[in-house]
Amino acid sequence: VIRQNSRAVVIMGGSGFSIYPDVLFKELAPDYGVQGEGEESIRELVSALEEKKDPAGIDGLVYARPDGTVAINPHKQYITTLALNVEPDNAHFYFEKSGMLNIQTKRGCPYGCIYCSYPIIEGKSVRL
Repeated sequence: VIRQNSRAVVIMGGSGFSIYPDVLFKELAPDYGVQGEGEESIRELVSALEEKKDPAGIDGLVYARPDGTVAINPHKQYITTLALNVEPDNAHFYFEKSGMLNIQTKRGCPYGCIYCSYPIIEGKSVRL
């Protein structure tokens, strides 16, 4: 449906996509996907697209090769510092619309609970 109504580049990400990037990429056919922590990768991807450069070397990027196969770039490192960067306009928007402002205080988990995806997505080292 989105392809019929827009020429926008479609980028997927998030926890589900980070766990099953190949399956979801093949099924939903976005232009690109970002697995794992996406803050740096998405910024690099948008810059590459704006500058009409090849984004194929970006960490965590998932994309279709020219032959149609899915390429999944590994994530080489995790973000080490979780600095709190709150933009006032964004904070106001989210608080006004939902009544709350979510803040992630840590990433990673050293435990291996069978029901939890945090160690897979964020790594097993706790970062504050």
